[in-house]
Amino acid sequence: MGSNRRSNILPYKDLQYKIVARVLILVVSGIVLVSGSIYLTIWHKITSPEYASGRVSIIQVFDDIHKILFIVIPLTLAGIMWLGLYISHKIAGPLVRLDQGMRNICEGNWPKHPMKFRKGDECHHLAARFNGMVEKVKLQVDEERGRIDAMLGEVESIAAKLKKEKKTEQEILQELNALQEKIKKSGPKGFTLIELMIVVV
Repeated sequence: MGSNRRSNILPYKDLQYKIVARVLILVVSGIVLVSGSIYLTIWHKITSPEYASGRVSIIQVFDDIHKILFIVIPLTLAGIMWLGLYISHKIAGPLVRLDQGMRNICEGNWPKHPMKFRKGDECHHLAARFNGMVEKVKLQVDEERGRIDAMLGEVESIAAKLKKEKKTEQEILQELNALQEKIKKSGPKGFTLIELMIVVV
């Protein structure tokens, strides 16, 4: 558990600062809009001739403020929610694409085209790293398949040769042992002697 703890709360400063700045802008914009509406309403009322002459009371001023707040606050919240969803979409969209790309690879479906994010999306460096990872893994898989195909071809040729030639059991085992050692040297995982005998037979 201790090894998984993050020692740095800002592992990716640029993105985190950008998100925090946008959230602060949304919050400050909402506060300024609501408080500004209240201030302008009060200032307009108490400096008006009607208020000075007593025709408008302080209660009427607060009634006007309540009416404005009933309009301004819902509109402000709706605007903040919409902008919040827009910002989160710019972050969640790339993550969804990465998740889908990794899922396709797990299912054995290699991407036909390099992964690209939309222009306004965040985390473009993740797409570049994903494409690099895919290329390396695909190259390793192709190399491993090539080695396996070559070894299987050699096994088949030896099997055909052994079937034509009449050799003793000891000679056959020697051929299989030599082939097994060769396979072990060429790849990380070789065939067992029993597996080779099954292929030959």
